Formats: sequence, C-alpha cells, structure tokens
Amino acid sequence: MQEVKRIKKTKYCVGDLNHKIKIMKRASDPFDTNRLQKKYDFTEEFSIFAGIKSTNGITFLGGIAVQDNSTDLFIARYRSDISSELFIEYKDLRFEIISIKNDNRNNGFMEIRTRCLGSIDLKGATK
Repeated sequence: MQEVKRIKKTKYCVGDLNHKIKIMKRASDPFDTNRLQKKYDFTEEFSIFAGIKSTNGITFLGGIAVQDNSTDLFIARYRSDISSELFIEYKDLRFEIISIKNDNRNNGFMEIRTRCLGSIDLKGATK
C-alpha cells in the first residue's frame, strides 16, 4: 500500500500577533501640481495586530523557481475588509499588499504578502 503524503498545516498562535500595524488607503491623485513627481497621500483605515516574517529568498511554484518580489509576510486575524488595494504602515516603512491568503479557508488567520516601498517620510531614504 502506498503511503499518503499529508500537506503540512501552518499553525499560528494569537500571542505571535504582537506588532501593531496600520492599514492605509491611498487618498489622492498620484501627481503633484507641477506634474514632476509622483506623490501619494494616505489615510488610515484601521489598526490591527500582526506577526511579521521576512520572506527574502526564492519562491518555488510546482518545483519551478519563480521570482518573487515580496519582502515581508504579515500574519493577522482574518478580516474580509483587507484587500490588495490597501497599504500597510509599520514603524517608519510603508508596504504594498501583493496578495492575501485565507489560511486553510476557515477564516481564522490570513497571510498578507507585501513589498516594501521604503520610508514613509518622502524626504527620507527609500528603498
């Protein structure tokens, strides 16, 4: 009889959600009055607690290496009002949401893949 390989389940603990992050929405036209540089204004939608993991490295899809630009993974309680149109602010950095995964489809936790956009301060250094 052939052995059945099980998919490993990811388990999260509520105690790991110890970083307060802000969920932001883009609020303005991306160009300033001079039309010389992009400039976005953001408004805070709400704050949540999340766990944070770095995801630097190669992502494999079906055994094939895929270039993945995500830099961080945020794990939070499931909320239906978080979408890829929103942004995350944590400390002095802003993150663009790339994708959202409902862990095990049971609406318990969600994994939010993000790409770091750099410093919140426009005059500061950005990545």
